[in-house]
Amino acid sequence: IEEFDLYEEERVRGTDRQQIIETMRKHVEVRVAGSEHGGTAAFRIGFTGAAPRTVMQVTERLAALLMQEHRDDRRLVAEGTCDLLARISDFIVCMGDLLHAPDRVDITETWAFGINGELTFACEAVITPSAEAGAIWLRAFHSSEGITLHFINLLDQVDATWDSAKQPVASRADVRVRVQAIAREQVVVTGHAEAGANLEVLPHEVVDGMVTFTVPVVGAWTVAHLSAR
Repeated sequence: IEEFDLYEEERVRGTDRQQIIETMRKHVEVRVAGSEHGGTAAFRIGFTGAAPRTVMQVTERLAALLMQEHRDDRRLVAEGTCDLLARISDFIVCMGDLLHAPDRVDITETWAFGINGELTFACEAVITPSAEAGAIWLRAFHSSEGITLHFINLLDQVDATWDSAKQPVASRADVRVRVQAIAREQVVVTGHAEAGANLEVLPHEVVDGMVTFTVPVVGAWTVAHLSAR
């Protein structure tokens, strides 16, 4: 929204961000076209706005985000997939500023799997810094918006290569996260792609400059964000 300066008047007036997200959701359309030969269906994504150039740029970005974040899911499109893609689109719109903040830095190896303990986690499932079958793939990013954690659920998969057939995601896990505080007053939110734009504020505690909270990893892709504002 900020990247393309969308809904400037609403933002200047101080309109609630959730209302702006809901407005954009109404302007985003996802359509699925089935294959006549039983192959993978195609989808079309569109955005409605007043400025043609901005409409084109926003549509291209939404399509790129949808393909990039979900290229590992190559399951055949069945009935109900249109609704799923619509919820994923809502999720990307809602989290878009966090997913691709221009100043974001990948801290997966340095914080999450480093030796200084800025970011630690506890979970019954295996957590890895790269895609591995039977594990949860963690990606961590730091930006001016805060710290954003991506949990890619590969617990039910037997092959984690991006173009392999994927199994339905049935397993879930709770990940206990402990991360360095980055603001005086911390807010932690989480959401997952299948839930669309429905975000949940997570309870947390701050002790000795470290924030601790539990992220429920549900579905294929869950995001948790620790706000810096």
